[in-house]
Amino acid sequence: LWRKKLFDSRWMLWVLMLAFPFPYIANTAGWLTAELGRQPWLVHGVLRTSEGNSLNVSAGNVWFSLLGFAGLYSLLSVLFVALILVLRSISGALVTILVVAIANIWTHGIMGAAGQPFTILAMLTPIIVMVVGVADAVHVLSAYRRSEGGRRDRIAAALSTTAVPTLLTSVTTAIGFLALLTARDVEMIQVYGLYTALGVVLAWLATMVVLPPL
Repeated sequence: LWRKKLFDSRWMLWVLMLAFPFPYIANTAGWLTAELGRQPWLVHGVLRTSEGNSLNVSAGNVWFSLLGFAGLYSLLSVLFVALILVLRSISGALVTILVVAIANIWTHGIMGAAGQPFTILAMLTPIIVMVVGVADAVHVLSAYRRSEGGRRDRIAAALSTTAVPTLLTSVTTAIGFLALLTARDVEMIQVYGLYTALGVVLAWLATMVVLPPL
């Protein structure tokens, strides 16, 4: 790479392309080794696997969580394919997904720092953030493609035409979710409304800050 011969080395490009499953295989093998190797303990010398069931988590909650995460990743996959078709660019789709992922990391990081548990209702937050973040990123990328001039000029033109409209859209959406704070008798709904509103604003911020350098 430092000799600037990577893109001329056909065999190396083939090796890199065919090596994409190896990180997944290594990660899965590591988890299997760790999980199977420590049996019959969950925490060695402290907690056995047979004692690790929670009396506070019902089977319905487990199924809801599994279906929720499966639905989230399925939506992400469909969204990725749709972005490729709309943007006609795999790199554009990857950048958009990255921006959305960063916005969700920020949102849930703040939730964790504030000591808020990840409730069943909070599982809807990343979906909302994903939808809003994708919309913001697609607007910026479309404006960038319509612009003319050098890269810096096109980025500046795209941000100047999309920053304010997407901000207003995000703010009004956030205000709508903040209205859930009026549900004073249901704390779960209040938390959902507050952090979803925060996530919507952070999605806009990630689009404006993270997307242009990419």
